[in-house]
Amino acid sequence: MSPEGVCIKSELYERILQSLTELSPSMRRVIQMRDLDGLTTSEVAKTLGLSEGTVKAQGSMRRVIQMRDLDGLTTSEVAKTLGLSEGTVKAQVSRARSKLRQLMPGLKNERIA
Repeated sequence: MSPEGVCIKSELYERILQSLTELSPSMRRVIQMRDLDGLTTSEVAKTLGLSEGTVKAQGSMRRVIQMRDLDGLTTSEVAKTLGLSEGTVKAQVSRARSKLRQLMPGLKNERIA
């Protein structure tokens, strides 16, 4: 990756981290418990009183956008890694990018990844 690409990726990563503070408390807790505390989907769902499907959906969107836009994997690579279809990955990336644009108004006119 070029130095410019590294800088852009780093800046985007920082902006995404900052936007976490604007997520709903439920989503922040899911991300913290799954990705930082290492709890299973079942444990997170039970602790927060959510369905496992809700926990999976919230975590999946974060993983897909991280792998696609921050780690630089192709749609096909993300799909294979997560055991999803390419269409599902594309849809989740689109929804995640849309949510990021809502959370970070400065991105409205910028291309994400």
